[in-house]
Amino acid sequence: MSLEGFKWTLVALMVVDHIAVAFQLPFEWRLPGRVVMPGFLALLTYHLAQGASPGKYLARLVPFALISQPGYSLILQQHPLSLWPLNILADLSASVLAAGGQRAWLGWVLGVYNLTTAMPLAVVWSLRGMRLLAGVVLALNVWMLGWPLWVGLLEGGAYLLFLHLVPRLGKGRRTPWWAFYAVYPAHLTAIYLVKRFLEG
Repeated sequence: MSLEGFKWTLVALMVVDHIAVAFQLPFEWRLPGRVVMPGFLALLTYHLAQGASPGKYLARLVPFALISQPGYSLILQQHPLSLWPLNILADLSASVLAAGGQRAWLGWVLGVYNLTTAMPLAVVWSLRGMRLLAGVVLALNVWMLGWPLWVGLLEGGAYLLFLHLVPRLGKGRRTPWWAFYAVYPAHLTAIYLVKRFLEG
């Protein structure tokens, strides 16, 4: 699998997870989606370790995080202007800020508004060579959110596995960078509209 294929596989699993959330499907429907956050976080960690510009990352993440928040809140059956919890693009933005040095404090503050508050810490520890601790803190965070402990261990273990796997993937045929980000608000809006239509 290429890096590009890996990214779009995560996107597909994320869509299934959000459909399961919106339509309150059984627990089993959400299990494949448990590897999405670790996968996106591993990609972020890898690119930062390779010298990717935090400023460039934020310039891409933040606008789409803002656009996506209303749809994300509606999927969670909250008011569209709700600011808690923040969507995963905001989670990743917090991790970039925390790892970027300048304005790192803002990343830690923003992380408090995320469900997976350990994401910034996991990235910082991974970049400092403390990968095992990063996996453990992610697993504990997921468990504290109410998931079974084995699901937390699955997510923490998936992050460690992906950290090992991602550098070994070929780049593959690239799609425009904005397509990867744009699918996030687009699919949230589409799921919400379909749900409203089906509910009459």
